[in-house]
Amino acid sequence: MTHRATQVVEARDEIGRPVVYLAEGRDADSRLGRLPPEVAVALNWQAPVQAAPPPRRVAGGK
Repeated sequence: MTHRATQVVEARDEIGRPVVYLAEGRDADSRLGRLPPEVAVALNWQAPVQAAPPPRRVAGGK
C-alpha cells in the first residue's frame, strides 16, 4: 500500500546499525492506495512484468 509519510525518524538498533522509522498520517487522505508496480519492482518486491503478447492470428481469419 502507499501511504503519505508525516514524519521520518533516524535511530540506531540494539547493535548500532542505522534504522529509519516512517510515520504515516492519521488523516483519511494519508492512505493513497496500492503500490505502483514500478515501485514494487524497484524495491525488488516483485519481478518485472512484461506485457502479454498480442493474440496469435490463425489461418482462415478466425
